[in-house]
Amino acid sequence: AGMLQVFDTMSHIDSAKFDGAFFVFFSYECISTKVGPNDVQFEAMKSAVVELSDGVDKRLEDIYIWLDCVSIPQRNKAMLAATVKSIYTFASVPDAMVLVCPMSEHAVTGRSASMESMKDRMWCRVEHLSYCCSRGRHSMFIHQGNALEPLPEDWIPSVCCVFEASSTCCSKEHFMSARCDRESVVLPLLALYYDASVRQARGGDSEKDDYAWGLISKYKDRMFPKTFIYRTAGKEEVKPLFDDMIERIDVLARENRLKVTSLRSQSTIGNVWPAPLYSWSFKGSLKHEGWPLDQGRPQDSAFSI
Repeated sequence: AGMLQVFDTMSHIDSAKFDGAFFVFFSYECISTKVGPNDVQFEAMKSAVVELSDGVDKRLEDIYIWLDCVSIPQRNKAMLAATVKSIYTFASVPDAMVLVCPMSEHAVTGRSASMESMKDRMWCRVEHLSYCCSRGRHSMFIHQGNALEPLPEDWIPSVCCVFEASSTCCSKEHFMSARCDRESVVLPLLALYYDASVRQARGGDSEKDDYAWGLISKYKDRMFPKTFIYRTAGKEEVKPLFDDMIERIDVLARENRLKVTSLRSQSTIGNVWPAPLYSWSFKGSLKHEGWPLDQGRPQDSAFSI
């Protein structure tokens, strides 16, 4: 009881932060047969929370965790789709991001899971790039099972080209669904590009902004490709991805330099994408007693408002 907290607007989050809340985004590779991290990853997460608590001088009860299996609705497909479109907004909220990648293995394939395999996962790349461009890389950490470490300097340049990574739907040749996850990533990355271009048009206001725009300038064509190769069993075709949308945003930013508003300055999540924020916190014991998803799915109660 009391572990799940719902934050519907940015003002709710700002108020919580004013009262001492510290938000952490956990990013990890999905390697379990169930929704959520496996036991090895979960242990690393618990250790990371304790280490962060000491490092930022916060009580454990003041640390709130954004974790996809709890913070993203799994049963309501419309809400799931809206939340996926909102990933850039979600990533702009936390005070820290922890990349959880202890040595483990995939439950189905048996292949090794580690820091290197995490780099090759498309959705992990989306999370890392989104947080870096909105919050900066200096509050990003990595936990490989031993201790919390600063993110390696070469990490973001190695993962910023999101569409060059692997995705499950492509590996299965879209057998389960005709829609490719790469198409689902377009909207959140458009939000990222728009936000970065607006800040750049205004001259930038931090090292974070300069770093993000430098990254985009160097890898722009690879980060926002116009098309992609869509493969099914025995067939492949070229499909549009960003097409001319990046050029259109460039025109918008130039023509409205003094008018456009950064996405992160909006007062509520609803002004950006139609999805609420869900988060939960460890309070009291950090003992692992089974994932909430296995015990009554508490997030469902959050949706029945």
